[in-house]
Amino acid sequence: MTSIDTEASRYVSFLTEYRVLICRSCKHGISPNGDGIARHFMEKHITMPIQTRQSILIYCNSLKLIDPSNVRIPTMEIERITELESSLGWYCQEQLDGKECGHCCVTETSMKIHCRDTHGWIKSKGVTWKRQSIQTFFQGKLIKYFPVTCNDGDDESTQPLTSVDHLIKSLLEEADERDIEQRRTLNKVSDAQDLVTLTPIPYADTKQVVFYHPPISEGRRPWSHEKNATGFCIGTVGRT
Repeated sequence: MTSIDTEASRYVSFLTEYRVLICRSCKHGISPNGDGIARHFMEKHITMPIQTRQSILIYCNSLKLIDPSNVRIPTMEIERITELESSLGWYCQEQLDGKECGHCCVTETSMKIHCRDTHGWIKSKGVTWKRQSIQTFFQGKLIKYFPVTCNDGDDESTQPLTSVDHLIKSLLEEADERDIEQRRTLNKVSDAQDLVTLTPIPYADTKQVVFYHPPISEGRRPWSHEKNATGFCIGTVGRT
């Protein structure tokens, strides 16, 4: 290993099996597309010396990195990748092509949407997912979670929810849904009232409004004007 490789390895790690470059500080992958690597260290690590950034770029040019869209995403649980950040999320247990689906996401709401859209899930079917430690190689639009083992076996937060837990969560979610529906109804009523309620805009508070009266010789009838009790200027047609 050269001095450049040694310097670069303090800041990045190369996952040979997946051919992904990991930023050790951010704990997620860096896209090699375009100037993605150089831009990452310029924007996220602005205090890093230029010579260090150059060493990292030289080191990365020697690696066989692949496009993030082509990275193989594990579908079965694997050992946690120490270079990546771990999160507590959800794992889909629905059957797909004779095996568990394996789709992972962070929130249970997202999991419900996935199961409903992908597997035709309905509430009466019950819970078809479980708590799961998850990781992702990339962030942003490139996020794709996969299941990993958890080393903190004594952490109760990683244990699957019991039937009582699910019942309580279900009741709370139903209450939230009723509250949301009620708010939608109130908003619809409010919107309907806004459509039929007109707010008149009075003229300026002046005692006289001047209008142009075309002469009778032009074949037009002049207007006579008066001010009503509400302060609006109105006109009536008549001959003089």
